[in-house]
Amino acid sequence: MIAAVVLGAGKGTRMASSTLPKQFLNLGGTPMIVQTVEKFAVIEEVNKIVVVVSKPWMAHAKDLFRDKPYLEKLIFCEGGNSRQESLLNACNSLKDKFGKDVGVISHDAARPFLSIRIIEDNIKQLKGGNACDTVLPCTDTIVESQDSEIILNIPNRNHLYQGQTPQSFICQEYIDAYEKIGEDPSVTDAAKLLLKFGKPVLLVRGEPFNIKITTDFDLAFASFLMSSKQ
Repeated sequence: MIAAVVLGAGKGTRMASSTLPKQFLNLGGTPMIVQTVEKFAVIEEVNKIVVVVSKPWMAHAKDLFRDKPYLEKLIFCEGGNSRQESLLNACNSLKDKFGKDVGVISHDAARPFLSIRIIEDNIKQLKGGNACDTVLPCTDTIVESQDSEIILNIPNRNHLYQGQTPQSFICQEYIDAYEKIGEDPSVTDAAKLLLKFGKPVLLVRGEPFNIKITTDFDLAFASFLMSSKQ
C-alpha cells in the first residue's frame, strides 16, 4: 500500500502579507493545499492521502475538501510541534490503520507544482524498498560560513544537490528512526533523519518548477506561473 502525506501544519510566518497560513492561500482561485492534494488524488497507485494540519485549522481544512470526489481517500491528522513530529503523527496513523509496511510519499503542502512524473519516480523507489529524496543539481556556487562574516568553505557544486520534496520511505523505518534519534535540531527533514539512522537514501530527479512557496515573492512568482499556464 502507498500513502501520500501532505504536510500543511506550518504557520507560514515568512508570508508577511497574510494572516492565513500560506498553505491555505488561493493560487489561481484554489487553495494551495487543495491543489497539492489533488496531484496525488489522480494517481491510482496512491491509496490514501494524509492531510496534516494544525489543530486550530483542522475544521477549515476539512471544509475545503468536504465536496471533493476523492474525499474517501483522505485521512486528516493533527500536526506536531515540528515537521518531524507532524510526519511521525501521520506515520503512526497509517501504521495503526494499515500496518507498518505502508510506503509513504511525504510532500510539502506549499509545493503545488509537483509533477506526476516525480510522484511516479518516488513510487518506483518505494516498490523497491528504497527511501528516496527529490533533488535538483546545484547550479550556483554554495558558500559555507559559520559566523556569517567569513567564508569557511566553498564545496564542489558538482557533488551538491538542492533538496525538494517528495521524500519517500517505508512507514516503520521512519518511526524507528524518530524513536532512536528524536528531535535533533540539526535534522530538518525526513531524508536526514533516515541517513542518521543508517538508511540509504536514493536520489530522484526534481524539477525547477517544483518550488516551495514560502515568501510573498514566491507567491507572486507562483501566481505568474499559474497565469502563464492558463
